[in-house]
Amino acid sequence: MRRNLELIRFNVLRNALYHTARRRALERINRSFNLLVLL
Repeated sequence: MRRNLELIRFNVLRNALYHTARRRALERINRSFNLLVLL
């Protein structure tokens, strides 16, 4: 039972880190395209 909880916690943390990194990358791309549109 404890092993399952550790795996769930690990997967939740990994998922959160992945989505945070993905969101930051997409926001950076979005800002770059917005700058290109303004120029």
